[in-house]
Amino acid sequence: MSPPPSSNLRDSKTFPRFENLPDEDGIEDLYHAENNGYINATRHWCLIAEITTILTIFRLRICAKDRDGHEFTVHVHTDDRGAKLAQYCQEGYTLVLLYAQRHYFGDGTLGIRLEEEASVKVLPYSYATLMAAN
Repeated sequence: MSPPPSSNLRDSKTFPRFENLPDEDGIEDLYHAENNGYINATRHWCLIAEITTILTIFRLRICAKDRDGHEFTVHVHTDDRGAKLAQYCQEGYTLVLLYAQRHYFGDGTLGIRLEEEASVKVLPYSYATLMAAN
């Protein structure tokens, strides 16, 4: 039996840094296309970042840094306010966000608004360890 296909985690189109993510209200040529009035994803993408700080005031907020060291915040807006996800988070662990999109918050900051836990995984090792294994 042949091994499953592998992914190059250094591929900047499939694994973009935070600043290259699509905005949640826009259409990015690289990731989305309009067809008959509908906006559809044209490819898969995933943001990989290392958790730097975890805040649990009112709801879970995860501060993380991408592969270039750019820091951003993930605001968790799930029904349980991130309680289930929080038990897996630890500083230094790796956060994997499928189809992450940048969101402009009411206070003027730019981050990620996470509404579905199914689109996120926390890996119990550092970003550097993950990249070394790839």
